[in-house]
Amino acid sequence: LDSILEASDKTLNTAPLPSEVVEAVTAVTKANGEEAWREALGTTLLFVHNIIDNPSDSKFCTIKESNPAFQRRVASKPKATDLLVTCGFERVEAAGQRVLRMAKVPDWLPAAARHMLQTLHPGESAVLVDPRTIRAEHIYDRNKEMGRRVVRILNVRTNHYQVHLPR
Repeated sequence: LDSILEASDKTLNTAPLPSEVVEAVTAVTKANGEEAWREALGTTLLFVHNIIDNPSDSKFCTIKESNPAFQRRVASKPKATDLLVTCGFERVEAAGQRVLRMAKVPDWLPAAARHMLQTLHPGESAVLVDPRTIRAEHIYDRNKEMGRRVVRILNVRTNHYQVHLPR
């Protein structure tokens, strides 16, 4: 599996993950109970995936700080909003409201998403690969039940997939 991860990084030419992101993820996990940090990290991962999938859509690049779901899932958790800022969001005023906005998508954002996913689901495989290179050995499935495999398209524009195999 490590060789597949290494090969996918070389194939995709993804930028290395900044140490600040690793530190911010660790800060969220240490500052909150397990249920709280999992909710905050999962929601942050959802925001990041939406931006990776739709980098030019301003709907996904802006988060209203007054949004009740954002307040409940992220802002109420210590260090969680700081993680979003570390991932490239900026705090700005827009139309009289405070928002978090990502003006430019960092090239290392997919690596940050993978790190968050691996923190949420340690030991599970999350691999970015060029779909033309997917072979049977890329798939490691511990599930005995049929129909439990999840494959999520990460970025259709660049033809890269993220294969996530849940427990």
